[in-house]
Amino acid sequence: MYWVERSGAGVFAAGTMRWACAGTQARSAVRDPRVAAVIGLVTMNVLREFAEPRAGLRRPATDAVDRYHLARVNTTGRV
Repeated sequence: MYWVERSGAGVFAAGTMRWACAGTQARSAVRDPRVAAVIGLVTMNVLREFAEPRAGLRRPATDAVDRYHLARVNTTGRV
């Protein structure tokens, strides 16, 4: 998830505890090496952009939800 705060700061949230494991010695938590490679690439891109202040002004968030088919009802069977 990525959004921009009023200050212009970009905010990135991976939404998973295993993100950090993919970039460390604990790679066994991420079994597919392709997944670990993508996570590494995304992490480097985020860190590169966030090394400069107000990344959100340079890289504004865009709403892309309409690009995906999302169920309008709960499809997991859980409430």
